[in-house]
Amino acid sequence: MKCIQKIKLTNFKRFRQLEIYPDPALNLLIGDNEAGKSSILTAIDIVLCASRSKVETIGIDTLFNLDVIEQFMQSQ
Repeated sequence: MKCIQKIKLTNFKRFRQLEIYPDPALNLLIGDNEAGKSSILTAIDIVLCASRSKVETIGIDTLFNLDVIEQFMQSQ
């Protein structure tokens, strides 16, 4: 059985940098509201689907980290 060995998010939703090394047997995502649990699952879904229409449906502007966008806009 194939398993996800590493999840690396950069400037994705609320995460500037995140690396997770899931256990092949069992993983739980536990955290407060707005902690980023759904964001991790969304990232996995986008990669596994490899669907441009899925990204367009979600809205590419909602996938980027807002702090990074603001920082970029201020540097212009």
